[in-house]
Amino acid sequence: MNSRNGISKQFRFHIIDNNNVETVLEFSFKHRSLRYFMDEKYCSAQLVDGSIKQKFLYAHHYFEIDWAELITGEDADKLASVINAERLGYRLLLEPHTDVPSLRYEVVQLKDDDGLTEKMEFSQIINHRNSAGNKGVVRNYRTKHPHYGWEIVDPSLQQGVSTIGMEEFS
Repeated sequence: MNSRNGISKQFRFHIIDNNNVETVLEFSFKHRSLRYFMDEKYCSAQLVDGSIKQKFLYAHHYFEIDWAELITGEDADKLASVINAERLGYRLLLEPHTDVPSLRYEVVQLKDDDGLTEKMEFSQIINHRNSAGNKGVVRNYRTKHPHYGWEIVDPSLQQGVSTIGMEEFS
């Protein structure tokens, strides 16, 4: 497999409560993809001779989960569990791709310096009992702890991971 760090659209949250009991919630995520990116922090200085010296300090990973088009009822119920777990002070670990279970990040919802989060919309797609679900939900998370390396994982080398069902990417 040529892709690194996973190709599955499904992702998992691992919730660890104050008694170290772990609950795993797998999200279907059939529409848009979870996006993630990294923000690096360096210390740099310009020397007298005009050259620049810099030292890498740390990086944080950021994750955007975009249900703006559709979040199904089952995924909305699971999201409520994740939101309530964070409000209770439980640990959240995000596994961005289920085909690479070794990549897990302890995350918190992204907040500004005042502790405020982005406004979250939760609207019905159509005002009907048989609506396909809700729309407008976008959640942003960041790693709780800094990272000092860049993890690259070949999903085909993961134990217990099958490449069956990946034909659509061939």
